[in-house]
Amino acid sequence: MDSHVWFMLDPMRYGHVNRSHSDFFGLPKSAIEHHRRDELPGGDPLAPLGELLEAVFRDKKTVTAERWFPDQNQSRRLLSVTLTPMFDGEVFQYVLCRARDRTEHYLANEKFYRAFHRNPIMMVIAKARTGEIVDCNDAFLSIMGGTRDEVLGHTARSLGILRDISVWEQVLADLRSGKTAQNYYISGYTLRGETLLGLMSCESVVMGTGTYLLTSIIDITQMKDLEEQLLFSNMILNHTSALTWICERRGLKMFYCNEAMEQLLERSHGDADTEGLPSVLGTLRIHDEDGPVVRAALEMAASEGAASVKFRVLLDEGQICWIKQHIHRFIYERRGKDYLIGVADDISEIKET
Repeated sequence: MDSHVWFMLDPMRYGHVNRSHSDFFGLPKSAIEHHRRDELPGGDPLAPLGELLEAVFRDKKTVTAERWFPDQNQSRRLLSVTLTPMFDGEVFQYVLCRARDRTEHYLANEKFYRAFHRNPIMMVIAKARTGEIVDCNDAFLSIMGGTRDEVLGHTARSLGILRDISVWEQVLADLRSGKTAQNYYISGYTLRGETLLGLMSCESVVMGTGTYLLTSIIDITQMKDLEEQLLFSNMILNHTSALTWICERRGLKMFYCNEAMEQLLERSHGDADTEGLPSVLGTLRIHDEDGPVVRAALEMAASEGAASVKFRVLLDEGQICWIKQHIHRFIYERRGKDYLIGVADDISEIKET
């Protein structure tokens, strides 16, 4: 929809309006122009702007704000509104009002931040120019230790995440050439002083008026303990298109999921940390009838060594995704490690046929 434009002769009385403004509220222009807003059919359409209009007429200063308005279908829409006092010389005349619909932009940002903060992979957002961290997700704080206040405002190097500055310089060189920096091996320390080994990927994104670096770090510290990379070579690299995750058997703490699994997580949002499920599965919206079956399969894999289960995931767009999940137990006796490995396939097309 085109931008709304309308004039206010005083805080309550309309002047001229454009078609976008009248169509938004489902009224003909003639029903709005030169009428009091509180006398229009259906009530005052500018009620969310009441105080701002009073302030602009009183102070004669431009105001910009975002407000939610019901449209002609009573759907809530977010409008970015600018109210500008207009003068003839030094004599005040009226207020020029402009509005743009920002609903889709707002919802896209909400979805991004939901996925960002729920992602089981460590993620940070940093200023492109300085590397200063402006946000991080819970997975980052869980692995790194410390609090948000101890992280925000610092760089990865100052926190000790990056010991080799040449890695960061290569990441920036990739981004400057238009590439996405993917899977750079890094070594450093957590805020608790523990060794941190990871695979870092980074891309440049524009948010608002600034450019930022969206960075993800896969913690492979524990994976490095797996003898001759057996876990990766046999269970992950051979299933690159499958939905893959790894968690500790005791406590079900998840510490890895592949890109295919991340994509599914971005499309289905349930209750985080569902009791009895690894965090990577607990964040999926699993069909209520299938939750107990998935838990039973996990228990069987933990006790018997392997299990398989089929279950339904409810996607945010309203569709159902059928998953065939194989769960294996892997014990690394020399290190005293005990894992559950999930490798799954999307069998929705098979179910449909």
